[in-house]
Amino acid sequence: MDAVERLLEHQAICELKARYCRLMDEKRWEEWGLLFTDDAELVTAGSTTNGRDPIRDMVHGAMEGIPSSHQAFLPEISFKSATSANGVWAAMFIQSQGRTTGVGHYHEEYRKVDGTWQIARSELVTAFVEGSAVPDQLLD
Repeated sequence: MDAVERLLEHQAICELKARYCRLMDEKRWEEWGLLFTDDAELVTAGSTTNGRDPIRDMVHGAMEGIPSSHQAFLPEISFKSATSANGVWAAMFIQSQGRTTGVGHYHEEYRKVDGTWQIARSELVTAFVEGSAVPDQLLD
């Protein structure tokens, strides 16, 4: 992969993560789910969910009807191959109704499937979380 290709692929992964945040906050669950590989893994609050549909359904159930703002910034993307990459993103999330405010980092793996980058694994490692509905696992 030459320098121009690397920049284009880096930008494509950045746009993937931007869609992840926007579609979650817009509660567009079908589209949000398509950002993941079929065999994706999501690790949050000490639990792991495997598979695109179970991930979508779990997050949908947890987030439906709750106004939120998710932001990911300062990407550190490293390419393992032309179709595989890792990323770390600074994260901030706010869920209204006094529920949760937090910061941390997304640690992710990406795979290019049929010419499109998708999330193969995502883990949110929190540094600070507060709110009335914070899961016990996040308070450690």
